[in-house]
Amino acid sequence: MDLPKVGSSHETSFIVEPQHAIPFPGLPPVLATPWVVWHLEATAYYMVQPTLPEDHVTVGTHIELDHLAPTLVGTEVTCRCKVVNVDGEVITLQVEAVDGSEVLSKGLHKRHVVDVNRLNKRLEMKALADNGPVTPLPPTKNETPS
Repeated sequence: MDLPKVGSSHETSFIVEPQHAIPFPGLPPVLATPWVVWHLEATAYYMVQPTLPEDHVTVGTHIELDHLAPTLVGTEVTCRCKVVNVDGEVITLQVEAVDGSEVLSKGLHKRHVVDVNRLNKRLEMKALADNGPVTPLPPTKNETPS
């Protein structure tokens, strides 16, 4: 497996939309922390994914994040990640989100490389044990829907 090297980096951008804000009373429509996490995780995922074999993905296993500044709906936000450590199948990334004027959020994020088929089997067994029959998982890109 040819994982990304320490120092590898990637960035993505998005516009903060109304659904990215939590409508708490008295709070202006600002980017909510869960959406910051989502976009930073997606940035890391899409950086690492092309380096993996076809039957593997990464899953987020840890995030340590400071949300430092508000960002209004309509603002463009850039998410950046940089690999700071690779230990076996665990990739640690430095992450940050910035708008045109300041750093909104920064921290560390860990992703673990997993085999898709093994993960799907584990999830199906867990769902059957916990809840009875489960809606089938969507097919991987190697499978075709039946």
